[in-house]
Amino acid sequence: MKNNLLVHIMVLPLLIFFMTCALSINVLAQGDNPLVDHVPQEWIENIIYSDSEEDVITDSDGYDNFNLGVDFAEPHVTQNPNNPVQYFGAYNINGAWRTSDGHNWLHSTPPFGTSANGDPCTAYDGAGNLYYESMYGGIQGCKVIRSTDNGTTWSSAVTSIFGGDKNWMAADQTTGPYSGYVYTTMTRSSFNGHGFARSTNSGSTWTTTFNASNSPLPGAMVCVGPNGATDGGSVYFVTNTGNAFASVYGFYVSTDGGANFTFQGNQSFAGYVGINSNGRNSVQNMRTRPYPFIAADQSNGTYRGRLYCVYASNTPAGNNNKPDIFCRYSTNQGSTWSSPVVINDDASTTNHNQWHPSIWSDVTSGRLFVKWMDTRDTPTSDSAYIYASYSDDGGVTWATNQRISNQKMRINCTTCGGGGSPRYQGDYDAIVS
Repeated sequence: MKNNLLVHIMVLPLLIFFMTCALSINVLAQGDNPLVDHVPQEWIENIIYSDSEEDVITDSDGYDNFNLGVDFAEPHVTQNPNNPVQYFGAYNINGAWRTSDGHNWLHSTPPFGTSANGDPCTAYDGAGNLYYESMYGGIQGCKVIRSTDNGTTWSSAVTSIFGGDKNWMAADQTTGPYSGYVYTTMTRSSFNGHGFARSTNSGSTWTTTFNASNSPLPGAMVCVGPNGATDGGSVYFVTNTGNAFASVYGFYVSTDGGANFTFQGNQSFAGYVGINSNGRNSVQNMRTRPYPFIAADQSNGTYRGRLYCVYASNTPAGNNNKPDIFCRYSTNQGSTWSSPVVINDDASTTNHNQWHPSIWSDVTSGRLFVKWMDTRDTPTSDSAYIYASYSDDGGVTWATNQRISNQKMRINCTTCGGGGSPRYQGDYDAIVS
């Protein structure tokens, strides 16, 4: 059984890049490390590329589903802010798709000049430069390559950051004083904290400017927002500490383009996601983690500067319950936070699983988008669709949830090639507008 990667485009346009299952992989004898969220080194990848019978399937709600191939995990996507029909997406390990018209997709294997090793992350800056980051070698850190033509050709790879697991990246898309700056985070090599690095010359060179926390947990994130009237004037860095079942998010802000950071405080927002399975959070035997996904409103609207944090956590809290998707916001750069709002609107949130979120704040309108996996349509909870919603009032209220995928994902799919207990089906995906 092969399971397709689907891309969903809404009229806005909003694009969601996710897997309906994972890489086709074989499990060797060595066990899983619950402190690591990259593709386990014991697993051997067997990617198969194939065309679907229908390139585009439009579901009953009008969402276009692009069938790009089979056996994907951790796809991440970005959009050119200067050309809204140009998208680039990458998945484990070093496969990529790009489109220049929002409809026709081309596959490629970008050149890193070394062995790419997963956890792809992508970003566009305001000048139309595309950045693609991947871990490399024996997980020594990350390499970044840059393209000025939406992934047709690439620069030579440069090292962006050193570490051992779970990177993330963001680029300044504004015309402010830090235009062309690119930022990245990673769990450090010895699993003793989270590092932050930046490039001030459009990805040509990188410098580590900050290290935070003493924690082995992956999940550090970065985003860009304004600082008052200064576009791109706030860089937000959040770390994931505590333990696997009681996360502590540490929030930091820089107002000088990532050169220096101020600690804004720790927040204990998330607990268990699903059940404890061999030291990992698991939903229907799919490994997961309550990553603190952050975004900031960069628009000139009412909620300019508002910082958002979206995560999954069980309702009620505790092991062996079912997770919901929560949103909180801060109006003072992460010092204090609102009460949580549950985004999923199923009639009985305690009966269904909602997890694996991603987040994006539209640069022009400020509309906040969130997507997630959802079992509300499956009484047995063994399969999930992709659902999404948005907020136009700064994360206070949310639009009626919409199902945007036209195929279910079998969560614990024993014939899909995944392995482990809980199974590796990918740790994140992405949404962009």
